[in-house]
Amino acid sequence: MTRAEIARRLKLTKASIASIIAQLEDGGLVQSENSARPAGAGRPGTFVGVRPEGRIFIGIEIGVDRMNLVTMDLAGAIVDQLETHDQFSEKPQAFALTELAKLYRTALAHLGPLAKNVREVRVTVPGYVKDGGTLIDATILGWSELSLGQILTRRLGVVVKVENDANASAFAEWYLRKELHNQSMYLLLLEAGVGGACIADGRLALGSNGLAGEIGHAPFMLVPGKTTTLQDLIGKAALLSSLRAGGVRCAEVTDVLRLLEAKNATAARAVEAWAAMLGAAASFVALAYDVQNIVLGGEMAGLFEHIAGTVVHELKSTLPPGFPIPVLRKAKFTADGGAVGAAALGHAFSLKTV
Repeated sequence: MTRAEIARRLKLTKASIASIIAQLEDGGLVQSENSARPAGAGRPGTFVGVRPEGRIFIGIEIGVDRMNLVTMDLAGAIVDQLETHDQFSEKPQAFALTELAKLYRTALAHLGPLAKNVREVRVTVPGYVKDGGTLIDATILGWSELSLGQILTRRLGVVVKVENDANASAFAEWYLRKELHNQSMYLLLLEAGVGGACIADGRLALGSNGLAGEIGHAPFMLVPGKTTTLQDLIGKAALLSSLRAGGVRCAEVTDVLRLLEAKNATAARAVEAWAAMLGAAASFVALAYDVQNIVLGGEMAGLFEHIAGTVVHELKSTLPPGFPIPVLRKAKFTADGGAVGAAALGHAFSLKTV
């Protein structure tokens, strides 16, 4: 928009806006664009727009068997994506950190001269994170009590902040999907583990210690004397184990999808039972958080078209009469939600501190 329009909207003088924009131009954050035709008589105004390459944000997600990197510009566009696959949960911690450093250096090489505009990196992990840098526990990776932010800051030579993967994934959905901007949502992250995060009133609902929404380790006693966790009931391993018990060999979600497309009856029954359990978990989330949307994210969200009907049915049949039924949605960012969300968090924070 023009300087005059910016001044009008912000209720500031044109002189103040001119001074602010001059500073932003000097910092490489905004640029003048094509002249705008005036509505009446007078000189044409000049549009002022974001200079996309003025800041670069990098988000990296450490998963059990993959690592994703996303590069985002100041306009909020994803300009590069990288990934590497390995069994990180079975390898030494040092191996994973070395692979992360390689991925980061590759991203910098792709950026070329623009690499100087990277001011910080955000990394997500499937575990409990405190104060943006301390990993309390990531059982699924075998990591605990780790000053991960400090370690990676020294390793990469740039400030590194650490986020929980579910929190970052939820933020990606809310921040980059306009239809969710004015609504509350809970992201149920379904991977090898199960995580969750809630966004209400335009912000992450983190709780007193930044750990709110992490329901994967919630204990349930379905059989007297035997306690299991929600992760064991609706995680990836739960479905694959059920299929193996039925005599069907599946190693990945893509295998399950192929069986469903081939109308395999055993696979269909196993997925139906798994979806019913997922619906019960969604009902628990709806009651606990009273959100307008429940978003299924992570690798298992690839089954959405096959399970949505069952999950919604369970929601409607288990929630109390009159309780609002949340809209069930599939995540836009499934395989790389943590990396996208990490970059988006950096982008959002920068706009508050420019």
